[in-house]
Amino acid sequence: MSSVVKSAIVMGLVAVGAAQVLAQKRAQTQPAHADAQARPAATRRADAARPDAARPDVSKPGRKPALAAGAGMALLEAGRHGHYVARVETPGGSVQMLVDTGASFVALTDADARALGVYARQDAQKVTVSTANGQTTATRITMDTVRVGSITVHDVPALLMAPGASETSLLGMSFLRKLSGYEVAQGRLVLRQ
Repeated sequence: MSSVVKSAIVMGLVAVGAAQVLAQKRAQTQPAHADAQARPAATRRADAARPDAARPDVSKPGRKPALAAGAGMALLEAGRHGHYVARVETPGGSVQMLVDTGASFVALTDADARALGVYARQDAQKVTVSTANGQTTATRITMDTVRVGSITVHDVPALLMAPGASETSLLGMSFLRKLSGYEVAQGRLVLRQ
C-alpha cells in the first residue's frame, strides 16, 4: 500500500474520530431534544420524511435569525432543532427560510413567493423535482435580488414549488454558491459575500 493511500486512510480516521468527539460534546452540552444533530445525516433525512418528525420552526414572530455582522457578512443562530434559519429579503418583502446545503436551488413555497412579490412568467419552464416528500413540479425563475443580513446577491436561480408541495422555503446552493464562503463557527452559520 502506498504512503499516499495510508495517509488518506489515517486522515479519514482522524476526521471520523473528531466528528464523534464533537458529537459527544454537543450531546453533553445540549438538551435532550437536540440529539437529532448528533445522528448521522442519513438518519436525520429519514426522520425528516416522517410526518411526525420535528419540523424546523421558521415562523416565530419577532425572531431575528440573521444577525448583522458587518458589511458582506451574516451570522445565523441555530434554531432549537439545530437548523439555521435566515430572514431573506427581496424588494417585494421578506420571509424566513431554512438554509439547506442539500438543496440545489432556492425553493420557495407558494405562500412565501407571494409574500416576496416573486412570480413566474407565463412562459417559465416547468420542471419535475425530487423532495423529501417525493416528486412534484416546480417553475424555474430567477430572483433579481436576494438579501440576507448585509449580504446582497443578484440573479439567483430559484424554483417556485407547486402549492402544497412544501411547508418551508429553502435557501439552497443557488444562493450559497454565489458567496465567497460559509462555515459553522461557535454554533453559528457564518455567511460571507
